[in-house]
Formats: sequence, C-alpha cells, structure tokens
Amino acid sequence: TTTTTTTTSPGKHKNNNSGVNLVILDARPWKAAMGNSVMGKGTENIENYKGCKLEFCKIDNIHAVRASLEALNTLCHKAVSGEEDVRSNASTTWLTELEATKWLHYQSMLLHSAEKIRDYVTKGICVLLHCSDGWDRTAQMTCLALVLLDSYYRTTKGFVRMIEAQ
Repeated sequence: TTTTTTTTSPGKHKNNNSGVNLVILDARPWKAAMGNSVMGKGTENIENYKGCKLEFCKIDNIHAVRASLEALNTLCHKAVSGEEDVRSNASTTWLTELEATKWLHYQSMLLHSAEKIRDYVTKGICVLLHCSDGWDRTAQMTCLALVLLDSYYRTTKGFVRMIEAQ
C-alpha cells in the first residue's frame, strides 16, 4: 500500500529548484528493505525514475514497536504500583530502563519522518510513502505530516476526519 501526502494550502510552497520532483520515503531501515526483497517486497531502483530521490526513514517494523510499547507499559506499571520509586535516586535507573524500551526513539523517528514530509511538500516536492505492507508506519507518518502541514487537522473535526480516512 502506498500513501501520497499533499497539502491543501497552495501558495505556501517555496520554489523547487533542486531538480527533484518526487521523493520516495521508504519507512523501513535499508537493511530491512533489502531483506524484504527476498519475499518480493524490495524497493525501487531509483535509476529508473528521473527527478526522483529515495530515502529510508529507518523505522522498525510493528513487531519491534509493539515489543517497545509492552516494555514501556511494564515499566510504567512498576512506577504506578510503587514497585519502583521514580522520585528517589533510583529514578536514574528508571530513566535508563525507559531509554532501554526504545519507545522514545521510535516516536522520535516518526516525528522526524513527518518533518521530512512537511519540508519536502512545502518546497513543492511530491512525496510518496511506503514500506513493506503500508498499514502501520505509513499511516502514522502521513497523519503526523498532515497535522504539521494543515491546521485543519489540528482541530477536533479535522482530526476525526483524518482518523476516519486511515
């Protein structure tokens, strides 16, 4: 599944003098894309597309993100149940454990990817998003980019519309 992001606000675009007309953002890490090619889920040969650029966003698959969320939930449960005191000197340990869940890393990667989309679109460059299946990372990146690009999606009505579209 492929998702294309555009903005509904013409006139806000800068001139695109880069010679690049289309950026393909592959949500996967490069190694994962190459591994997926064995199953017929490879990536584009960019030499076949004039004026096109390919970038990998390095976001791990849903299984890694799910494991990260489960680790975060376990860690937070410890803090809420009193098993771990996050207010004492032990909070340094808690913060280390939080980092080890990689949850904040994954959120950072999604936000960074959405910022890339926003930056390209506001420069007048089309963006095509994809990954191996297109049902998790691409939807997240698209929705975050829409929120960054168009204030309508920052309203309750717009946010609901965006969620329904996904």
